[in-house]
Amino acid sequence: MKEQSDYLKELEILEYVSKTFKVSKTAMLSKSRKKEIVIAKMFIFFYLRNYLYHSFQQIGNMFDMKHSSIIHSLKTFEDLCQTNKSYREQVNLMCKTFKQKEYYKDTLTKDFYCEVFKYTIVNQPLLFYELKISNENRKKIYKDLKLTPEEIDKINSFNKWLK
Repeated sequence: MKEQSDYLKELEILEYVSKTFKVSKTAMLSKSRKKEIVIAKMFIFFYLRNYLYHSFQQIGNMFDMKHSSIIHSLKTFEDLCQTNKSYREQVNLMCKTFKQKEYYKDTLTKDFYCEVFKYTIVNQPLLFYELKISNENRKKIYKDLKLTPEEIDKINSFNKWLK
């Protein structure tokens, strides 16, 4: 299981890339194939793989993608960096900037944490289940995140299956 600092770094890089590329965090977590979103995601994949040493599978799990799609995306990203000097320079600058700032957690908003947490518990309920949160606290979380009845049913059906 990942340590809390790994999750924070993932959220921080998502926030940083969102601001830099002017792409919403929700869009980056979506299946969108718009060029600006795809390029932003490729940078995140690159950073997670080369600086935080995530496996292809870990990155794929974050974005609900297969590991082979991550591999293909990283190869495309490398080709883009090799053929486009200005893009390569921008990537190098972004990596240096992010490593220096480390985009500390105070730059992240509560809304963003809620958005990512909601996306995770609905789409990867096993992670939520592993937190071993009491039923009373689960209900509070559902209410705070404004989950729809369908989302709650999806999570609860998964939890019943595990028991």
